[in-house]
Amino acid sequence: MGDHLYTDGPGFGLNNGGGAEKDSAQRYVDYWASPEYQPFLTHSPNFFTCDDHEFWNNYPESQPRLRRTYPDVRAQYQRAALRLCEREPFPPGARLISPQQEAALRDWAHHLAGPGILALGQPLLDLPGDWTDRTLADYPGHDALLWELIEGAPHQILILSGDIHSGRYAIVPERPGVAHRPRIAEFVTSPTSLVPVPLLGQHRSSVAVPSRVHPRGAASPESRDVIPQFGTNLDNFGLIHLRWLARDRPRIRVTLQLWDVGGQRVARSQVGSGDCTVELDVE
Repeated sequence: MGDHLYTDGPGFGLNNGGGAEKDSAQRYVDYWASPEYQPFLTHSPNFFTCDDHEFWNNYPESQPRLRRTYPDVRAQYQRAALRLCEREPFPPGARLISPQQEAALRDWAHHLAGPGILALGQPLLDLPGDWTDRTLADYPGHDALLWELIEGAPHQILILSGDIHSGRYAIVPERPGVAHRPRIAEFVTSPTSLVPVPLLGQHRSSVAVPSRVHPRGAASPESRDVIPQFGTNLDNFGLIHLRWLARDRPRIRVTLQLWDVGGQRVARSQVGSGDCTVELDVE
């Protein structure tokens, strides 16, 4: 998921004489050709969403510590990244998705014939960020829309995400007797992208999840409890297994695992005890 690749790490590009496009392309080669990374890439189909580090941290905002955001080279690195994906500045009232995408998302959620999987570049279960690093919650209109669709869908929706530089599985417990408040599960995997970059791997984010989030914005009294189940800040890759359980109803058994890429094994959880693995049924 989001931030599966870092083009903006310290010392990346600017000095190899190949230009911005060669710098950016080489980062993909470094990651995808990594002997630690490749066994996971070739194991099964993969889902990725691009995020800010395809450009630079919190793109397109300037970052004093990143040379590529300086005026004399910024334009060339921006052009190189835009060949792959597009981002816009964060003004007041910024949109996360286009009206056409919003309509398609509503239609998908309202007409689910069975359990759904929603892949997001950043976690739903997170708090607002700031000018150095925006989060999904900084877009209150679309954040509220996602909560509305997930909690009101005719079937459960599993959330897959990334971006937070660690892997974790967390839930919002169901509320018995409250309409449209099902149990929500979110599986985050990040950052396998650090595998070829030991220097960055020495500075790791902690495994963290807010204890409470506010679907209608930070000023709203409406909130949801968030309970972490497992997590790791090692270089991790998430594996997902789906198995249909019944012929007469859309019930699916899901197995979620975070793998320690360096150790080539299921990661030991740094939240509680045990391994980073869970099995759950969704319908």
